[in-house]
Amino acid sequence: MVRRMFFWRTLALFLILGIFTGSPLFAQKKPLPYDARNVVEATMEDDDYTVWNVNNIAGWIRKDGQSAHTPDDYFGAFYPRLTAGVVYQDGLVWGGKVTQSHFSGNPGSYRVGGQTYRIGTIPGHIAIAGTPATPPVPSNPDQAFIYRIRADWQWLSINDPKIINDAADLNMIPPSQVTPAMAQAVLDDYQADWNNWPGQLGAPYYDLNNNGQWDPGVDEPGLQNADQVIWLVVNDLDADATTAMYGSQPIGLEVQVTMWGYDSESSLGQAVFQRYRLINKSGFAVDSMFIAAKWVDPDIGVYTNDFAGCDLALNSGFGYNAFSTDPDFQAFGLPPAAVGYTLLQGPIVPSPGDSAWFDFRRIAGYRNLPMTSFGYYAAGGSISPPALGIYDGTLEWYNMLNGYLPDADTVNPSPYIAGSGPNAGQPTRYPLSGDPLSGFGDVDGQGANQPPGDRVMSLHTGPFTLQNGDTQEVVLAVAGGIDPAGDHLSAVAKLKAHIQAVRNLYPEPAVLPRGSFYVTHPNGTSSELRVRADLSKFTGVNTAEASFSPEFGSEPEFSLQLYDDGAHQDSLSGDGIWGNTISLDNRRYPYQGDLSVQTASDLLLFERLYTQVRLRPLPGFTNWQVVWENGQQDSSINYQERVLLRFDIENRDLINSIGEVHINNFAPGANNQVIEYNQSIPPGGTAGDEALYFILQAPASGDSLSFSCRVGFDYNSQVITLKRPLTTWTPSPIWGDTLGVSSVRG
Repeated sequence: MVRRMFFWRTLALFLILGIFTGSPLFAQKKPLPYDARNVVEATMEDDDYTVWNVNNIAGWIRKDGQSAHTPDDYFGAFYPRLTAGVVYQDGLVWGGKVTQSHFSGNPGSYRVGGQTYRIGTIPGHIAIAGTPATPPVPSNPDQAFIYRIRADWQWLSINDPKIINDAADLNMIPPSQVTPAMAQAVLDDYQADWNNWPGQLGAPYYDLNNNGQWDPGVDEPGLQNADQVIWLVVNDLDADATTAMYGSQPIGLEVQVTMWGYDSESSLGQAVFQRYRLINKSGFAVDSMFIAAKWVDPDIGVYTNDFAGCDLALNSGFGYNAFSTDPDFQAFGLPPAAVGYTLLQGPIVPSPGDSAWFDFRRIAGYRNLPMTSFGYYAAGGSISPPALGIYDGTLEWYNMLNGYLPDADTVNPSPYIAGSGPNAGQPTRYPLSGDPLSGFGDVDGQGANQPPGDRVMSLHTGPFTLQNGDTQEVVLAVAGGIDPAGDHLSAVAKLKAHIQAVRNLYPEPAVLPRGSFYVTHPNGTSSELRVRADLSKFTGVNTAEASFSPEFGSEPEFSLQLYDDGAHQDSLSGDGIWGNTISLDNRRYPYQGDLSVQTASDLLLFERLYTQVRLRPLPGFTNWQVVWENGQQDSSINYQERVLLRFDIENRDLINSIGEVHINNFAPGANNQVIEYNQSIPPGGTAGDEALYFILQAPASGDSLSFSCRVGFDYNSQVITLKRPLTTWTPSPIWGDTLGVSSVRG
C-alpha cells in the first residue's frame, strides 16, 4: 500500500485558499454547544483521509468513519464543488437492545454507536467473529486504510484537469497551485489502491470469472459502473470510543462503507451514493434495532441562518438557507444551495409475498423499510441534543430513533409536535415535513418552529432484528441543489428534482429523460400547458404519456399523450423529443406530473418529472406609488434614493380567488423583507393595503430599477423580476439614509 502524500497540514494553504476563493474557511468553524472531541482519540495521519469528488458534490471522509468533516475540523462537504460548504459533519448511528453481550458495564440493555461529533468506531474489520463463548477480535487498526479508485485512472495524466482538480481538493489549494508532484501523487494513489483493492474483506468488485470470490488480477475493483469508488471498514469494539460517544458499551458490529459517484452533468452528477453494511459479529442477537441513515449537521454557508425539513414521499431530509442570500455563497456570486439525504434502500424485514433489494438483487419474502421517522434539534432551541459521554445519551438517541424527542425516558417518551400547518400542535414522527416552496404544512421557521439558526437532523429506519452473523445494509444518496438564477427556495426545488431523479435511477443506473413544460394564459379563465420529454437516449420508444395530479387539494387529475411526429409542438419528427399541448380551465393549486414510457421491451415510469406546474396566472402588481423617499421628494424613484414603493395586488385569474399572498423581497438593501397579505382576493379583483410596499435602493445610473422577488400564493411559488423607471437626480453631499427600517412584515 502506497502511503498517501497529502499536504493539508500547512496552515498557510488554508490562508491561500481563503484568499483565492473568498471562502470564509475560518469564520465557518462554529463553536459546538458542548465538548465534542473524543476523550480518547487516535492520532490520525495524512493518509487516513480522502475525498469523494468525482462530480459536482464533494466531501471528506476519514478511515474511522468520520464523514463530511475536514482534517482540520471544518465543514467538510461542498456544493457546488469548489464553492461553499453545505455540511459541517455527518455520520451513521445505530441503536438496539442487547440482552447478552461480552461487553458489560451498561446500566441498561440499550446500545447506541456510530459517528456524530464523537466517533464510536475504529478502523479495520473484525478478524475473528464472536461466539456465545468467545468475544470478537478486531484486526489491527494501523493496517486499515481508505481505498479510492477511478475507473479511468490508467488513461489520465498529471496534466488532465480531472487530476489537477483532484489534487487541489486533497491539498486544499486552488487548481492553479497544484504542482506536478501533487498530481503524480494522486495518480500513484489511484494505482496503488487499484492494485491493492481488498476484495477479500468485502470491497465491491466485478466478478469477471463468475466464481463468487475475489481473484486479484482477474476480477476488477468497482461497483455499478461508477466513475469513482471509495471503500473502508470500521468496527465498534473499542469500549473507550463507544462510551465516550454516548455511554454505551460495544455491540460487536463490523461496518463496511462504500461510496460511489458518476462524472456526469445530469442529476447523477449532483449526488454521491453511500452504502453501509452492518455485520453482527458479536455472538449474540440485537433486537429492536434502528439506524439513523444519516445524522447530519448541515451548514448552508454561514451556519447561523439555516432551516431543515423532511419529505416523506422522497424518504429524505434536507437543509436549506432561511434567506435568499448567504455571505459564503455570495463570495462566489451564487445564491445559497440546498443539501439533502435520501434513503434509497432501507433494512430488510420478513414480508411474505413481497420482495426487497439487497446487494443489487431482489430477495423474495422481504421488504425494505422506508424512513420511519425524522428528528432534528436547533441551536438554542427547546430540544436538547443527546448528551455525549454518558448513558443518558444512549437513551435519548434510542427515543429519537423511534421518532420521539431525545429525552432519557424510554418508558414514556415525548413526541415531536408539529409547529405549523393544519396539524400544528399535534404529535408527529415527521416534524418539519411541510413544503418550503408553497409554505404548506409544518415548515421550519413558521408558527411555533424555531427562527433561522444552526440545525442538526437525522433520518431513521427500523425496527429490525440483527441476528448473530446477519448482514443488513442501507443505501442512501447525498445530493445538492442550486439555482444560480433563483434563490434559497428554488434551490430546494432543484434539490428535490435531483433526489427524485436519483431515486428513479436506483438501483440500476439508467437513462433519465429530461422533462420540460411551459404554461401560457390566453385569457383569464384558461391555461395552456405545453409538455416535452427528451427521450433521444432511449431506444424503441413506442408511446409516452404524462399524467398530472394536484400537489395539494383535490382538483381533477389529467393525462396527456405525447408524440414525436413534429405536429404536436414536439420539435422535429423522429428526433426523440416527444411533446404535446393541452388547454385547461385554470386550477387553483400547483400540479406535478409523472412520465410513463413504453419501449419495445419495458414500461418505464419516471415519477415527479414535472413539479410546481402553475395552471393559473400570476398575481399582477399595479397602482405603483412612492410613499417615502430620502432624496428628491418628487414621488419618483431617483438615482441612489432609498424608497418605499407601494403597490396593489391584482388577481388575474377569473375563476379562482387568491387565499393569501406572501412576497420575499430580494432587492439589495431590503434586508430580506417579507410582505404578506392575508385576505382573500376574488377572481379578477384588486386588493390594496398600506403594508403592501417594497423597500428599494435605487442605483446610481441607468433608466430603470430592476429587482427580484419570490411571489407565493395558494401554494404556488415563483421568482419574478420587476422593473420601475428611474428619474435623474444628483444628491447633495449631506444626503443620507434616514429610513432606519431593517425589515417590514405586513
